[in-house]
Amino acid sequence: MYLYHADALGLGGALVLPVRKEIPSQAACSLPTTGGVSSSRVDNFDHAGISFRRAETQVSGMQQGEGSDGVYRTTGSVVMEGLNILNMVMADKVVVKVSSSRRSDGSDPEIQISGHFENLKIDGHPIEVEESSADTLRRFDTFEVLQHGFRDANHREEILGSMMGCGVKIEPGDPPHLQDIYRGFQGQESLLELRGPAIFSLVKKIKPLSTLNVRTFGPVVVVPRFGTIYLGEVIVSHGSRRVNMLRLELGSERAGSLVAGSVESSGSIYPVPIVHAGRQTRANASNARYTALKTRYQSLIDRKYMSGLSPAENEELNRLERDLDELDEPYYENAIRRVQEGTPS
Repeated sequence: MYLYHADALGLGGALVLPVRKEIPSQAACSLPTTGGVSSSRVDNFDHAGISFRRAETQVSGMQQGEGSDGVYRTTGSVVMEGLNILNMVMADKVVVKVSSSRRSDGSDPEIQISGHFENLKIDGHPIEVEESSADTLRRFDTFEVLQHGFRDANHREEILGSMMGCGVKIEPGDPPHLQDIYRGFQGQESLLELRGPAIFSLVKKIKPLSTLNVRTFGPVVVVPRFGTIYLGEVIVSHGSRRVNMLRLELGSERAGSLVAGSVESSGSIYPVPIVHAGRQTRANASNARYTALKTRYQSLIDRKYMSGLSPAENEELNRLERDLDELDEPYYENAIRRVQEGTPS
């Protein structure tokens, strides 16, 4: 049995200063766990200084094929036109689509993302994407593939460079959310394994803005006396990816949080299948050993960066890493092939 999950949202959030004003979720739709289709549309929204001409969302879920050849496909999309947030963030169009495909054998879903802005402006300055992370997220389309790439020296820097927080520099007085993004990236950079959830972005770098007041760190734009805008945010978890094309954390005279163009696509098989390694199912005893090794490995990783390890523990950590790589190797055969080919399966 497959439990579908997808939702899409045009815009929503709340302003808390100078007075609290809820921004009810606009053009929100959710997919039934049985699959099917759902959609929503809102025209000419205008409330509390936030407006758009049109927001349209759609989600769908269906099975293609039968038995071991079956694939469960889930899709969500958002299209917004004429977006204006407090006369500071404006876009003629915001588009995003997230599609997931999961085989009936229980392997991790392959999730593809596409999204773009048309004539996006912040404080009157055009925002042009100079470097995109879309190709990286397309190639590393499952959490397992992403994890393998992160542990591989040939891909680690590429993956880190696609994460939200890469290059962020904290200054005194910066808000907690920006500090969280900074600490999250620094913590992830110090680890040998990717920890979920991890926050990435479709935007790697934007062209410099013609103003000295705005600070930019890849997809992060900090506007004095307004707040912070996160562009193309992608929240990656096991079996799921959520995209927020725009996330705003407001400060100063106006405070609050908003998202625009938000989609998540995923799903689960029930009952949960036994962990697979390539096409061969690990036996229960092997599963138990793998879990025990993984638990011990993670505890040593945590201790290494908090208090350090003894020589014996360092030796144990290296041995555990080799053992886990050996157990994972059959599972990653297909993933490695796809990364090397640079094409989705």
